[in-house]
Parts: sequence; C-alpha cells; structure tokens
Amino acid sequence: MLDGLAPVSVPRAVAQASADVLCAMAATAPAELAQVAHELAARLRESARTA
Repeated sequence: MLDGLAPVSVPRAVAQASADVLCAMAATAPAELAQVAHELAARLRESARTA
C-alpha cells in the first residue's frame, strides 16, 4: 500500500518511537488501517536500523 512513498531520513529515536506508536494504534484500528500502520512501522524500523 505504501509503494509510492519515498524513503525519508529521520533520527533513529524518532523512527523507533513513531513505529511503536503506529503499532499501538494498529491494535485497535480497522484491518485496512492496521495493515498500513504495520507497513509504515516496518519502514520506520528499517530506517532506524540504517540511521
């Protein structure tokens, strides 16, 4: 779903915290929104690993 988004450089702590928040939100979100949140969280965590 997020294939059109370009990678963006963010500080490691910001990426990790944002991913944590997205996963927490996904726990109570409708399925499609939860899927997007998990995909974005995965991208943020990858960004944090390479920051």
